[in-house]
Amino acid sequence: MKNSIVCLLLMLVMSSCNMSLYLNKKGVIDVPKKESYQVTYKTSLRSSIVAKISYTDESDRIQKVDNVTGDWEKTVTLKAGKHVKIKIVATGDVKVPTDFKVLVDGKIISEHTLNGKKSKFSFSFDLP
Repeated sequence: MKNSIVCLLLMLVMSSCNMSLYLNKKGVIDVPKKESYQVTYKTSLRSSIVAKISYTDESDRIQKVDNVTGDWEKTVTLKAGKHVKIKIVATGDVKVPTDFKVLVDGKIISEHTLNGKKSKFSFSFDLP
């Protein structure tokens, strides 16, 4: 009974947060091996949603972009064997869907829609 009450209280607290999470470390992705790849990061933010984005750039550094609104897309060319990361934290006044997508050479390797006042999408993978 005590566990049921604790579980119920935890569910109540979590539901009032209106936060959606997607965290994934994929490892080596299944694409043909070659010298370099076109990696495209995309997000579609509804009205009143603002995001902070960090992503791996061509120099193998993490770049940060603040105050992103609307549709955002960035394509970078990365060499084989690189570890790639993207993290997007989107916040807004109301609970609305936010779309996230990562492509490698035009092939979707991650696509998710999160729904909350605050959404966190974090995805990492290794190029072959």
